Amino acid sequence: MSRSQKKEIVLNNRKISVNQFERSNDKDDEMEYESYKNQIRRITVSDINNKIELMEILYKIRMKKLYQLDGYKKFEDFLEKFIIARSQAFLYLRLYKRVLSGDLKIEEIKQFGFREAYKRIKKSDIDKNISKENPIKPLRFQLKSQESYDFYKKNAKFTSYFLDRVFKDKKDLLEKFMKEFESLKS
Repeated sequence: MSRSQKKEIVLNNRKISVNQFERSNDKDDEMEYESYKNQIRRITVSDINNKIELMEILYKIRMKKLYQLDGYKKFEDFLEKFIIARSQAFLYLRLYKRVLSGDLKIEEIKQFGFREAYKRIKKSDIDKNISKENPIKPLRFQLKSQESYDFYKKNAKFTSYFLDRVFKDKKDLLEKFMKEFESLKS
């Protein structure tokens, strides 16, 4: 290149306006975007169906101990071979047991997902355990003599019965003892 010929350098404007990003083919982009969303929906639905099928298969292999046919001593060893996380496999097994017992439906798993379905089961189990517990809390108090403590401890059910009967049927006796107690305090 000779010195007389100079190259002209054109610099682009670095300040780009928002209007320059507007596209002329917005409708094409919207259609493409909708197509991608539909593909995602199909993939996730088939993924959930695959996981449900895996859940059923793992349950059958575990319950029938079919993993022993390949020489595995433990189900966990079998899981390692197929690169299935132990926690994931046991989550599937717990959920499938609930499906078989009728506590959970496959549709609920599809609707809420595996983790949410498991959380709901745990919550319902906790609620069931709370309802089975006796809502009346036990009493705690200190007795003055070791002899009375030993007697009441040895006969705890009788003590419960006795206190309940006195409260229900012998309120006059209870009031008499309350007055005596109040007079001792003062």
